[in-house]
Amino acid sequence: MWRVALLVVTSLVLLAGCNPGAYHKEAQIYIAEAQQVLSELHERRLCETQMICPMVKFRAGGGKLGPVNFGGVSINVYDVRDSAIANKLISRFKQKHAELPDVPVSLHVYASKHGKPKELIAQAEFRGTGR
Repeated sequence: MWRVALLVVTSLVLLAGCNPGAYHKEAQIYIAEAQQVLSELHERRLCETQMICPMVKFRAGGGKLGPVNFGGVSINVYDVRDSAIANKLISRFKQKHAELPDVPVSLHVYASKHGKPKELIAQAEFRGTGR
């Protein structure tokens, strides 16, 4: 019985520091940045319709366990077949991270469509300075 109580207390302590809504606002900023780059493709007619253009997905969340912060923003962009586009995304994220240095951000750019086997063509990690 005491093991169950210990397990419940430990679980509650660990979950207390978890905040799935953390970094959501920041994720929206990075998504807007990615969509801006991709909309430029649409304007230059590099993708025929919005349905054929690359797709952006994200995860955001984090928390604090004692003095340690964890989590951040993860952005995945699918169906990008040109490394120049991937490099432009990385460049724009780097610029945005200079404005928001507290937020840890990872960017993964895939040539494959969402839901298919992943063909990674570029990635970048930007460490956060902490909150």
